[in-house]
Amino acid sequence: HDLYIRALKLLEKHFGKAHPDTLPVMTSLAASHRWHGENLKALKLEVRVLEYRKKNHGLEHPFTLRAMENVASTLSSLGKYQYARDVNVQILETREKHLGPDHPDTITSMGTLAINHMSLGEYQTAKKLQIQVVELRQIHLGHQHRDTIFEIDTLAYIHHELGEYQETLELREKIAEWQ
Repeated sequence: HDLYIRALKLLEKHFGKAHPDTLPVMTSLAASHRWHGENLKALKLEVRVLEYRKKNHGLEHPFTLRAMENVASTLSSLGKYQYARDVNVQILETREKHLGPDHPDTITSMGTLAINHMSLGEYQTAKKLQIQVVELRQIHLGHQHRDTIFEIDTLAYIHHELGEYQETLELREKIAEWQ
C-alpha cells in the first residue's frame, strides 16, 4: 500500500485533505490496510472519510452511507459488534427513509444488520430481519437468483444456530433443488 500512501500525500499536499479527489485514495488506502489486517489504521482513515462525507454531502448521500458501511465493517473486524450494529441501524433507517424498503441497497443493509445481530448472538432478531430479506429478494429477484439463494443459506444457518434443524434441512433442500 506504499503507492496509496504516496498518492495520498501528494493529493493532500496539492488539493487538501478533504478534496473530492483525495477521499477515494484515502478510502483505497483504508481498504489496503484492512486487507493487510491493519484494522485500526483502516478505521482511522475511514472515520476521517466519513467525517468529510457527512460535512460535504450530508447523512443521506450514497457516498456518506458507503463510508458508514466501511466503518461498520471495520468495527466488526475489530470485534466491536455493538458499535457496528449501531452504525448499521443508522444506515438501514436512512436508506428505508430515502430509498424505500424495497430498494436493493436497503435490502442489502437489512441483510448486513441481520449478520451483525448474528455476530452478537442475537439470533431471534437476526432471524426476523433475515426472513424479510429473503422475502424481498424472492419478490424482486426470484427464487433461484444467486443473491436470493445466498440469503436463504444465511437464514438456514440462523435456524441451525437456534436449534431449528427441520427448518434448516428444508431450506438447504430447496437450495440444492434450485442449483
